[in-house]
Amino acid sequence: MVVAYRSQAKVEEMFRISKSRRPGLWWPAYHWTDSKLSVHALYCFLAMLFLRLVLLRLQERNLSIGVNLLMERLQGITEALVVYANGAAQRVITERSPEQEELFIALDLRTLAQQLGNTVLNP
Repeated sequence: MVVAYRSQAKVEEMFRISKSRRPGLWWPAYHWTDSKLSVHALYCFLAMLFLRLVLLRLQERNLSIGVNLLMERLQGITEALVVYANGAAQRVITERSPEQEELFIALDLRTLAQQLGNTVLNP
């Protein structure tokens, strides 16, 4: 019964997040036609699904973090394009705070960044 109650709380938390006015979830919806609202709803559902998957992966690695803090820390991880005097360019994942580095390692973002052709700077 306790496990079912805790699961219900997680579902309610995701509904609460979906109703928030945070950009990237449901709001803002600048669409007026049914077809465009349907696509917007699909994108929002996928964003919630990915968010929940990230939270589950972090939970597997014993990192408990709230959605707001997770979004804030992930938004702080940035990519920069470095253009050298000789015209060569390199995409670089910039330095991260210790908290961001913990997320970077837990979510194995280094592998993804390198597959996309980025150089990852060490903290």
